[in-house]
Amino acid sequence: MSVKLNFILLKKIPKIKELRIWINWLNDFEVVKYSEQRFKEHTIKTQKFFLRKKLKEKKSLIFRIFNNKEFIGVLELGSINLVHKTCEIMYFIGEKKYWYKKIGTKLVYFGANYAKKKLKLKKIITSVYKKNKGSLKVLRNNKFKIAGVLNKNFIIYKNKELRDDQVILEKFL
Repeated sequence: MSVKLNFILLKKIPKIKELRIWINWLNDFEVVKYSEQRFKEHTIKTQKFFLRKKLKEKKSLIFRIFNNKEFIGVLELGSINLVHKTCEIMYFIGEKKYWYKKIGTKLVYFGANYAKKKLKLKKIITSVYKKNKGSLKVLRNNKFKIAGVLNKNFIIYKNKELRDDQVILEKFL
């Protein structure tokens, strides 16, 4: 499968068809099992509210990821701080047929490059569940270093006391 990624900066609320795809990902436990999104039910209304809020603030940029014309995922540079020249990177590939194809590595590379060249930032941070081996690999492939670990900081299942460590990573640009 040949993959040609396009990164489209979100400047307005996407069309309903694209929102439905996005919402389906957010409501798919397998897609969001290592994300705080799994604790919420997502609808067109809640997603529009979320996106309107993000579009108003100046601290966040959201990119929709396409393979040719197929919407396959999302990348966000959030908590942008121009004083300290830092941001946080978050991402996911919603279309499962694109998993395990090194696309996550390309997403993070694009985000880091954009933060450095366009935003003139000096550092990116992120955090992941320790059990999220795929995301840890993506970040290590992009030269992120572990800055710290918060032991048993994340609840794995809402109604159980199973917990996982939160691994905090950073990259200097």
